[in-house]
Amino acid sequence: MHAIDGVFARLDEDHPNRKEAISEKKLTKGDGGWNQRKEVLGWILDTHNGTLELTDRRKARIADIFEDLRHKRRVSIKKWQRVLGELRFMGAALPGSAGLFGAMQLGLKMADEHRVRIPR
Repeated sequence: MHAIDGVFARLDEDHPNRKEAISEKKLTKGDGGWNQRKEVLGWILDTHNGTLELTDRRKARIADIFEDLRHKRRVSIKKWQRVLGELRFMGAALPGSAGLFGAMQLGLKMADEHRVRIPR
């Protein structure tokens, strides 16, 4: 905490409403941990190995998306937009997904009023 006090100014007697720069209460709960693996927005960041991977929940969601769409010929535009958004978010973890999203976006352009056709 001495290093933090060296960066941030110390508390002044003139400003009674100003609080400490770092909360000891949050530190005791583990918020200031120096872990090498951390989960952020559904991604596991590993700074030691320099890797980025999806959580098990996100991996299961990708499998559910593909399983749900496997036997369908058409889906609603709203569902297609949701699927496209989820896959774009997880695209860094999907091998071979570099050119996938342009084709999926084209499906929205070619859709009729309510549904996107999934060609075989």
